[in-house]
Amino acid sequence: MIQRLSDLTSRTSSIVRSHSRIAAAVAAVVATVAVFSIGFAATRPAVSTAPVAAVLQSNPSLPLPTAAPAAFASSSSPILPSAEPKFAAFQGSPELSLESPEATPGEPEPTVLDEDEPYPTPEPHPSVAVQVGGMPGEAGFWIREGTSVQDVLHLITQDIDRSECSLTQSYAPDDPAVAPWTKKLPPLAQQKVTLTDGWHTFAASCPSTSGKLTASVRAIAMDGKPEACKDFEFARGEITATSHEELAAGVVGKWEGCVGTPWTPLYSVSVTLREDGTYTAKSDEVLDGNRMIAMYYGMDEDSPLKMYSITDFQASGLGIGQIDVVFDVGSVTRDELRNVRLMGNKLEFEMFHLGQYGPITFRLNRVDGG
Repeated sequence: MIQRLSDLTSRTSSIVRSHSRIAAAVAAVVATVAVFSIGFAATRPAVSTAPVAAVLQSNPSLPLPTAAPAAFASSSSPILPSAEPKFAAFQGSPELSLESPEATPGEPEPTVLDEDEPYPTPEPHPSVAVQVGGMPGEAGFWIREGTSVQDVLHLITQDIDRSECSLTQSYAPDDPAVAPWTKKLPPLAQQKVTLTDGWHTFAASCPSTSGKLTASVRAIAMDGKPEACKDFEFARGEITATSHEELAAGVVGKWEGCVGTPWTPLYSVSVTLREDGTYTAKSDEVLDGNRMIAMYYGMDEDSPLKMYSITDFQASGLGIGQIDVVFDVGSVTRDELRNVRLMGNKLEFEMFHLGQYGPITFRLNRVDGG
C-alpha cells in the first residue's frame, strides 16, 4: 500500500512539473481523490466470508427471512480491487494562457506621413480681379470738392505672379471738350487712384498656367454739374403770340437748347415740332456717365406715335397742351404741357409726366431761321 501511494505521488509530481499551473492544479485534484479512494478501501472492514443466513442466525434479535433474495447472496470469495487507478494522459496538451484575448481588428488607423516626406503640392487655381473702393463691376463716386476724388484700386490675384500683370486706366471725360486718355499703372496689390469727372475703366491682364486672364472695373466720378450747357444763357423776352392760332403756328420749327429737371443738371437737346402734330426730340449728351434722354422719359428714337398739340390759349399769353411720350416697349404715355411761352425765336415750356412728375423745363432757341 505504501509503495502504491509513493508511486502515485511521484506520478503527480511529474505531471505538475511538466504542465502549466492550471494543468497541475487539475492533476493535484485528481490525485487527491484517488488517494482518498485507495485509503478508504484499505481501512474498511474485511468482507465476511460466512453465509448471510449464518450471520442472521447468530443475532437472535434480527428477524429471519424465509428466504434470502438471490441478489443479496454473498460471493464465497469476494475480490478486492487490485488494479491501480488510471489517470488521463496530459501528453501534448497546450498550456492555457492567462492573457486577455486579442481585440477584434477595427477601422484602420490613418496613415502617418513620414516627417521627411513632403506634402503634395496643391493644384493651382489662378484668378484675377479688380476693384475700386472695394466694389467690383461698376462703382460710382461723387466729387464733393474740387474737380476729382480719390479712392483705392485693388488688384487681387491667386496663383499668379502679380508682377507680370499689366494694368491700365482709361478715361472717358464727361466734358466733350476734354480729350480721353489711357495710361499704364504699376501692378500693385493696392494703390490710390484719382478719378476726375467721367468714366474710368481699370483693366488687368495676367499670364497664368490657364492662359491669359483678364479682369476690369468701371468707376464713374460725378460732379453733378452741366457740361454742354454749363455756359448756357437764356433770357426771356416779350410774349409774341396773341391767340391760340398764332401760338400753334409759332411753335412749329427746329429748336435747340437745354433741359433742366429736379434730378439732373442741365443737358443739351434738339427738338423739331411739325405742323402735322408729330415731333422728334433728341439729346447727344452723356452726363455723369448717363446718356440723357431729351424728354427725360421714354426714348429718343423717332416714332410716328410721337404727337403733340396746343389745346388752349390763356389770357396771359401762355399756352396749354399735351405730348405723347413713347417708351422702348412701344407704349405711349400722354403727358401735360404747361406754360408754353413763345417769344419770337425763343420757346419755353414745361412738361409734367403723368401730371405730377416735373417740371421738365425746355428753353430753346430757333435754328431754322423761321
